Amino acid sequence: MYKLIFVAALVWWHTAVAAQSVFNKLYTNDTSQIFFTAARQLNETTYLAFGSSGNSKYGYIGFWLLNQAGNITNFHLLNTSFEGHSLSGRGQLLQLSDSVFIATFDAKNSNPNYAYDVMVIKFDISGNILLKKTYEKIGLQLVYEIIPTNDKGFLIVGGTQLVNEISYMYALKIDSIGGFVWENTYSLSNYGNSAAMSVVPAVGGDGYILAGYGYHKDKDYQAYLVKINHNGEKLEYKDFGGSEANGAGLLTVYQNLYFLIYGVHKAKQYYPVISLIDTAFNLVGPLKKYDNISEVAGYAIPIVKGIDNGYWLAGYSAKDNTANPAGMVMRLTANCDTVWVKTVQTSASHDNYLRDVTPTSDGGCIAAGFKLYPSPQMGWLLKFDADGNICWQVNCDSTIINTAIEPPPQQGANSPALRGLGGVVTLTPNPATNMVQCKFLQYNPAQQNATLLLYNTQGVVVKKVPLTNTETAFSVTDLPKGVYYAHLPDYAYFYKLIVQ
Repeated sequence: MYKLIFVAALVWWHTAVAAQSVFNKLYTNDTSQIFFTAARQLNETTYLAFGSSGNSKYGYIGFWLLNQAGNITNFHLLNTSFEGHSLSGRGQLLQLSDSVFIATFDAKNSNPNYAYDVMVIKFDISGNILLKKTYEKIGLQLVYEIIPTNDKGFLIVGGTQLVNEISYMYALKIDSIGGFVWENTYSLSNYGNSAAMSVVPAVGGDGYILAGYGYHKDKDYQAYLVKINHNGEKLEYKDFGGSEANGAGLLTVYQNLYFLIYGVHKAKQYYPVISLIDTAFNLVGPLKKYDNISEVAGYAIPIVKGIDNGYWLAGYSAKDNTANPAGMVMRLTANCDTVWVKTVQTSASHDNYLRDVTPTSDGGCIAAGFKLYPSPQMGWLLKFDADGNICWQVNCDSTIINTAIEPPPQQGANSPALRGLGGVVTLTPNPATNMVQCKFLQYNPAQQNATLLLYNTQGVVVKKVPLTNTETAFSVTDLPKGVYYAHLPDYAYFYKLIVQ
C-alpha cells in the first residue's frame, strides 16, 4: 500500500530541460502603464524589451535590459511625450546588428489634427540615439512592420485613415538616414477598410509584397495581397477567402514561393489557414487548416523565421467574444505544420495580448506584450523553452526557486487541512486510503467546470480530477511512487504531492 504525504509548498515549477531558461513576468512602475512592443535576446544572459510607459499626463519610449531570469537591470530613455509624441503599443523592432536596432511605431501627436504619425528611432544598446524621425500626416497612421531595403533604406507598412473615411494600405519608403523617399496607399475596394500587416521582398527582387486585409463588397473582409515595384507603384493584387469573414494576411518567403496565413471565421468558429502560393499568387498544394484553435484569435506580425527554418507566431486567443483573451504563441515547422500552440493568461480575469515573438539561442523563444485589463496596465514577457514549456506562476523564473514547505499534516480525523491557492481550496490527504479530499471554500466548482491537474516532475499532466462538487475525493493508487504537483488552472500556486 502506498503511503501518501501531502506537502503544501508555494513552489515554482517548470518543464524546461537543463540549460534552457523560462520565465513569466509582469512589469509595472506603480504610477503608469507599461506596454512592451517587442523583445530580443542580446546574448545568453541578456534580453532587451522595447516599449512605452506613461499615464494621462506623461509618457515615454525606451528599452529595458533584463537578465536571463527576466529581471530588469537597466533602462534607457529614447523619447518623451513632451517632445510631441507618445507610443500607443503598436509597432515593430528590427535588429540591425548585435548592438543596433531600429524601431517604428504609430505615435500619438499632441496636435489633434494629426492623430497618430509614423515615428522611427534607431539606437544602440548603450542608449545612444542614432536616428529619430517623425513623419507627420493628417489623420491616423498605424504601423505594423519595417524591413530593410537593398539601398540601405527601409520600407514601413501599415494603414492610414482620414476622419470619416475608409482606411487604406499604407507604404512609406525612407532612406538610410531617415529621409522621405515616397509613400503610397492601396485598397481592395471603396466599400471598406484595408491595411497592410506585413511585407516581404518579392521573389525575383523586382519589388515588394504587402499582405493584410481589404473589404470585398461581395465577400466581406478578405486576406489581401498587393505587389508593388521599388517606387511603390501597384503591379498586381489578389484577395483570398470566401463569403465568410477572413482575418488579415501575414506573409513569409518559402524557397521561391510564399506562405500566406490568414484567419477564417465560419459558423462561429475561428481557424487559421496557411496557403502556399506562387509568385503569381496562385495556390500551390492543399490549404492547411488548423481547426478549433479558438473562436476568437489574432496574430501579431510578422511571421518570424526561426534558427531551424521553422516559423513563430504570437498574438491572442479567446473562446468567444465575451471571454478574456489569453496570450498565444504558435511554433511551426519549415513546412508550416504545427509543433506546438500555447496560450497563457496572467489570470482568468485579465486581458492579455502578445505583440511580438522572436526565437532564442536555446531553441525556445521570448514573447512580449502586456496585460491590458484590469488596471494597472503592465508589460508582459514570456520566455518559453524549445518544447513550449514555461513556468505558469506569474513572476516565476527558472533560476530562482522560492519554496515554503510546511510540515506534513497529522493523520486522523482532526488533522489540519493544508490551505492552497490563496485560500480558495483546501487539500487533505488520507494515507490510509490513498485518497485526497479537495474542498472549495469560495465557490461551487460545478458552476466553474474546474479541473485539478496533477503534473509529474517532467511537466506532464498525469491525472485530471473534475471537481463537480464543493468537495471531491480522488485516489492516487494509479500513480507510481514519486513527486507530483497539484495545480488549479487560473491560480498561481503549485502544491507538492509525494506518493511513496
